[in-house]
Amino acid sequence: MSTWFPGASPGQQARLEIATARSGNALAEIRRYDENWEPREQSWSAQPGSIEGAIGRAEARAAEAEAHLNRLRSGVGGNLGPPLDLNPANREPEFGRCDGTSWINSYRTYNNAPDLFGRPVWPTDKWTVAVSRIDGDIYFGVNSHAPGYSNSDGNLAIELRDRLISRYPEIMKDTNVGFKPNDALFHAEANLLIRADRYLEGLVGRSIEVQADRELCDSCGKVLPKLGVILGDPYVSFVELPSGVRHEMWGGRWVSGRYRK
Repeated sequence: MSTWFPGASPGQQARLEIATARSGNALAEIRRYDENWEPREQSWSAQPGSIEGAIGRAEARAAEAEAHLNRLRSGVGGNLGPPLDLNPANREPEFGRCDGTSWINSYRTYNNAPDLFGRPVWPTDKWTVAVSRIDGDIYFGVNSHAPGYSNSDGNLAIELRDRLISRYPEIMKDTNVGFKPNDALFHAEANLLIRADRYLEGLVGRSIEVQADRELCDSCGKVLPKLGVILGDPYVSFVELPSGVRHEMWGGRWVSGRYRK
């Protein structure tokens, strides 16, 4: 996690992991009864540009989810089962369900340092962040204009774009190579898969869920399945967090979602 939140102490990293695991576990229980409920995750202590701000947002989201779960459990008849032990004190980080919204909020908060006039530089409606938990580790992906996108990310995307142009000329543009649909290689969803492939030394045989805070675009709809083949052909589910729409790809094609043919 220190890769994504440089400067955070081990204790701060643990607090962020615990808070996010708490919200993920509470939401998993809540959605047995209410599939559409989401916390408002408001926290007046969530200062942009700081790890403590990211922790504040994650803890606010966790507390709201746990409070709603307790209300459900204490409803008429009290028949929703015994309460969970939700006390985070003296606990090690948990590797529970991936609450993508909480992780994305944390990433945005940490990378949203104010400008000289105290104004956050990264509006919540600008650019895309994607997140996935693979083998217990968190991976983020961002588009090429977002904070955290590196020169290394760009170089790997260019290399893969060139390979895709050579292998799939019927899909990729070989002139004006920076135009659609080639731009998908520089989007958050592709960036996450490229990073994971690099750090894990391949994605062969894996099943991955990627959650993103924006809708999957048409360029991604054309290119991502072919990128998946080059990266070892993992089975990947992409979840659009605002709507809950899920798209699944494998074998160079979409097997579910609106881009399935």
